[in-house]
Amino acid sequence: MGGWSWSLRKPLLVTVMIAAAVLNYGVSGIAATMLVGAFAAARLSDRVPVGGCICVSFVFLCVCVAPMLFAYGPGASRGASYALVFVANAVMSLPFPIIDALLLGFVYAKAPTSMQGRIAVSLTVPAQALAAPLRCSWRRLHCPP
Repeated sequence: MGGWSWSLRKPLLVTVMIAAAVLNYGVSGIAATMLVGAFAAARLSDRVPVGGCICVSFVFLCVCVAPMLFAYGPGASRGASYALVFVANAVMSLPFPIIDALLLGFVYAKAPTSMQGRIAVSLTVPAQALAAPLRCSWRRLHCPP
């Protein structure tokens, strides 16, 4: 309980928790592009400022989502729509590793050592709680009793 009370009193940490939960809930990336993003994150995380990189990354995510808005509109064929969603989702997963590295590095650098385990729980529980209904509904649709 101490981790939650400490975390919720820090407005920036609450913002990071919300961003991480939404990021983990809304998108499941393609492993290969996330791996490419991880190699880029390893090189960039020490060189780029946290705030600017996070802002640019979220703008990039929005730009990648934009084509998906038109994937199932009038005149779009079924195969083309699926391909568009697949490619946009794959490209969208590129900045995930740098977002995770910079946000979590920033949070843990500010947190006292004695609170880091508790903060890890307070960061992951909201993301998992948001993803649970999505997983349950997928199982219900694809795994009949």
